[in-house]
Amino acid sequence: MNDCGIYRLDFPNGDFYIGSSKRLVSRIRQHRSDLKGGSHSNSRMQRVFNKHGAFTETVLHRIAEWTRLQWEQSYLDEFFGNECCLNLSPQATGGSGKPSEETRAKMSATRRGKKKTPMSDDAKANIGAASKGRRHSEETKAKMSAANKGVPKSEEHKAKIRESLAARHASVEVIP
Repeated sequence: MNDCGIYRLDFPNGDFYIGSSKRLVSRIRQHRSDLKGGSHSNSRMQRVFNKHGAFTETVLHRIAEWTRLQWEQSYLDEFFGNECCLNLSPQATGGSGKPSEETRAKMSATRRGKKKTPMSDDAKANIGAASKGRRHSEETKAKMSAANKGVPKSEEHKAKIRESLAARHASVEVIP
């Protein structure tokens, strides 16, 4: 069965989204899951779903995989100017998620010269305080131990371990 095609998601208020996928059923299921979870990457579609809570899907065209982007583009060319169209881009990307070279250059330019803001001492103290007293379960300890068995350690790492162990002194209460 050919599961590659163009689909349309229709919302109760008349808004719609046009998409394409190599695996229609799983892609539509992913849209539904992301929207229900409130984490869809298309913020316009997420807002419409939050307000109306449902959509219906329609398979517009089943096609050969190699023609998928051309067909999606033809549908976008027809519908993208419509105010009810929820697609964010007039270009069919095929879900690659990779920005164009032009977009990458713009992103790079906006970040150029900016330094990462260091965490304040208060923030560090709050994070440390939240972690104090936490203990791993015995099951978690066993899993961590098993995962680290047989992992080779660098000579530098071995030296630090030796130094750490040599610095430990038994307290008076521990000595019998």
